[in-house]
Amino acid sequence: MFRYAWEAFVLFLVAFFLAFGYRQVAHPPLATTVKPTYPTFSFSNSVTYQALLNVDLPDTVLLQLPEAKVIFDSGWAIFVDARPPEAYRSGHIPGALNLPYNAVDQNLEVLVQIPVDTPVIVYCGGAECEASLHLMRNLKQMGYRHVLVFFGGWKEWENAGYPVVREEGP
Repeated sequence: MFRYAWEAFVLFLVAFFLAFGYRQVAHPPLATTVKPTYPTFSFSNSVTYQALLNVDLPDTVLLQLPEAKVIFDSGWAIFVDARPPEAYRSGHIPGALNLPYNAVDQNLEVLVQIPVDTPVIVYCGGAECEASLHLMRNLKQMGYRHVLVFFGGWKEWENAGYPVVREEGP
């Protein structure tokens, strides 16, 4: 009798650990969810702007400040500010268009200035702001293939002392 109880107990333990292991694999605990990471992009001697136009980039590519500055200096891409108009007027990257991520439909006159096959760099207030990620997804859904995110955004650009434009009035 003791032997059967022992075997039943061992079988119970095996079943319990198998079920627990399956649950951990099939349904990981929510407390350990990891924030998504995105690939970053950097230039090397082997990468040219033209080569980038011939490949499909990953869904999300983040640019660092040095790469954003190189692209800005080269004039290779259109910069798009995803912040609200008030923030844009208070300061933005020279030549950047203002296309608030939550008002794309109301700003079609801005969209027509951006050819679908042109590289686009979107940015917002900084790393704590996700407006640029939302706008990037919107643009990709509209058919723009070459959309990169300058995740350091306006705050990093301004802190670096790079050129800025400030507009007066409402």
